[in-house]
Amino acid sequence: MLLGDGYLRIVDTPRHSSSTFWIEHSQYQMDYLLWKKDQIDSIFQDKNIDRVCRFYSRDRYDKRTNKIYRSCSICLNWRPYLSFLYRKVYKGDRSKNIRFLLDNISLDKHLAIWFMDDASESKSKAKHIDGTVYFKNPYFRLAMYPQTIGECQLTKEWFQRIYHVYPSINKYKHGPILQFSVADSKRLFPHIRPYVANIESMRRKFSLCLERY
Repeated sequence: MLLGDGYLRIVDTPRHSSSTFWIEHSQYQMDYLLWKKDQIDSIFQDKNIDRVCRFYSRDRYDKRTNKIYRSCSICLNWRPYLSFLYRKVYKGDRSKNIRFLLDNISLDKHLAIWFMDDASESKSKAKHIDGTVYFKNPYFRLAMYPQTIGECQLTKEWFQRIYHVYPSINKYKHGPILQFSVADSKRLFPHIRPYVANIESMRRKFSLCLERY
């Protein structure tokens, strides 16, 4: 989760001290956020630890668009462990230690969470001879910003070594991405399909992959 949308927040002042883990999503992915909450809480249940994530929702008014944006988040407060984890995950400049996070991906569930957070299914249209329009097979784009190109290269090599797929590194306005070929996307999707298929918002996000792969 820290490789995707999760982050750690450390507050250490004379008046207040805390270490918390946060994830935030829009209301349209509330089911996905609650699924993550269940994954975390189940770990504590299995280990008989009296601790759970807290759930929050909020509305934010944006003057620029004159719209109200609704989001939801979960927060885990566990100072001893999260302070220790913070030192492992973040470097001196507060960027994430990608090598450490990649070294701790050991299950398909881990890959699924990363892709459900940061990947998208890209698809392009084409025409049949009769002029009707159809979608070509989809492929994955995995957002890597704010990672550096060197960290993208490290991640690319990790995918080659672990999953035998060969993404390219592309630069976009917001930052670099890893782009997977159709063949490599087809090879990766079965690893994350069981998790995508069980979460409605993720079924919408990867609808064409579910249909084709």
